[in-house]
Amino acid sequence: TVPYYSKAAILPGESSMINIKYATNRIGKFSKSITIISNASEPQKRLRIKGNVISKNTVAVK
Repeated sequence: TVPYYSKAAILPGESSMINIKYATNRIGKFSKSITIISNASEPQKRLRIKGNVISKNTVAVK
């Protein structure tokens, strides 16, 4: 799990994006968390990403 984000300061009232990349070389469900630490009123915030990696050869049956 690798986060990509701007290193520039985010001023009050502004926003920015965090892109998170997960290595999908492992088949199956995953749950990862990223902790954001800042000087905001809530100094720590945890983000959680969840997903299910399936094989390219998997066929969905409906």
